[in-house]
Amino acid sequence: GSRSRPFPGLEVDGRRVLTSRHAIQLDEVPARFLVMGAGAVGMEFAYVYRAYGAEVTVVEMADSVLPLEDPEAGALVAKHFAKSGIEIRTGTRVEKAETTEDGVRLTVVKDGASEILEGDKVLVAIGRMPNTADLGLEAAGVAVTDRGWIQVDAERRTTVEGVFAIGDVAGPPMLAHKASHE
Repeated sequence: GSRSRPFPGLEVDGRRVLTSRHAIQLDEVPARFLVMGAGAVGMEFAYVYRAYGAEVTVVEMADSVLPLEDPEAGALVAKHFAKSGIEIRTGTRVEKAETTEDGVRLTVVKDGASEILEGDKVLVAIGRMPNTADLGLEAAGVAVTDRGWIQVDAERRTTVEGVFAIGDVAGPPMLAHKASHE
């Protein structure tokens, strides 16, 4: 499968710094909830935590929310989320992320201007990465891309005869129904 892509230098602790697995299991709603990433996962959790009463800020490096989806759909989602009170910061890069005694602090930059955002918790939703490290694939002759995905052909064959790969380790889209089909 795959796991959440970490933000460099920020350790996921499940308490203040969360992945989607942690965010789905919180016992209480944070007052201030920061979301790094406005893809499907980040936007879903932003919506849920806002509905639960959290003050939510979404930070996205791309110029729109849901950057991998239809631009019109992203614009519509952004409009409705903003109306619900979710603060959306697109075209904004997280330069630094750190935990504090009380929560988290993000240093963000947009158009050269730097700003500090503080929250009780941060969801790191900046993508996923395959669970292929330390499996000995290269030693076995199985080719892996520079992003960690196992190289496969249209029939899901790897570079080693008799070895196949499906699902998240074989590349995007990283969806359960894609893996089931494969």
